[in-house]
Amino acid sequence: MSVLVLLVACSASEDTEQPYTDGAPAPPGDPLSDTALVLDTDAVPIPTETVTTTDCDDLPLDAPFFTIGIATQEDFDFDAFGYLVHQSGGSLAGISYEQDLRIIVPGVGDTAGIQMVSTGAIVYASPFSGAIRTVDPDGGSDTLLAGGLTLPDGLEVGAGDRVYYSERTSPGRVRYIDLGTRETGTILDDVDVPNGLALSPDETTLYIAGGYGSGLEGIIAVDKDELGVWGAPRSVVEANAASFDGVEVDVCGNVYAVGWSDGRVSRTTPDGIESVIIADLTSAGGAWALFNSIRWGSGFGGWRRDVLYVTDRSQIYAEEVGVLGRKSPVANPY
Repeated sequence: MSVLVLLVACSASEDTEQPYTDGAPAPPGDPLSDTALVLDTDAVPIPTETVTTTDCDDLPLDAPFFTIGIATQEDFDFDAFGYLVHQSGGSLAGISYEQDLRIIVPGVGDTAGIQMVSTGAIVYASPFSGAIRTVDPDGGSDTLLAGGLTLPDGLEVGAGDRVYYSERTSPGRVRYIDLGTRETGTILDDVDVPNGLALSPDETTLYIAGGYGSGLEGIIAVDKDELGVWGAPRSVVEANAASFDGVEVDVCGNVYAVGWSDGRVSRTTPDGIESVIIADLTSAGGAWALFNSIRWGSGFGGWRRDVLYVTDRSQIYAEEVGVLGRKSPVANPY
């Protein structure tokens, strides 16, 4: 039997492995100490039912949605064990669909982008320390991937665990680093306030979101030729009155974005010609100007691959889009 050891925060005054009830954190002022929880990795998560066929030419025009009472910070991702990984306080935490909350890695500080890689490690952007780091969820190594950066923010992971990242400044940069070889490269080095990132299904196009009232407004695309050379950026989605933070892509290559200040979710064809609003999240009484990140579910633990999950930091919106998300290289290994 193989095991994975997760760090779980436990109350110093209680002799329990998990000081959480129904997803609620320990009471304020209750000191936390690190305790090892052994997780049986032979216990295979049950796949979550999703759509089995996709007609890319006849996708639904509306995406009905429901809300889940899970609060995050700026970004989140899904791991191989059915957890939504996010920042909780100054720690990286995982929360199940049933809202069972566990501290995975304590003491990482403030994070922006969060992404899982194929090894099960977590890559995160630390904007105030100017670093991209990777940490093993078993309490092992915490490794610096890139340092000396200015406000690192958006992250995306491609095949072979190539990590793409943005520096949200003006002028900003979009670069990559291979997790295994440490090979680095620059995709754009003079783009204003780049933020969220998403790859096309064949990984020959990188979509970059931005805004906040200055710099890049909307979503641009950078295409890679057959020689692996990244070209000049082209406009795909105009932000209009709302800027964008998160961006995602489905298996058909369509681009999804949520307005940071208006909660409207759009779907745009890869060429940028056709665009439709598929959901208005503010109709559920959502927050204003906090719609940060969107992610496709993992297909395990209740998180569906045909559902887009959006955070406004106070809750999660689950949009039933009717098409699968781009297959992640971090698909469940079982």
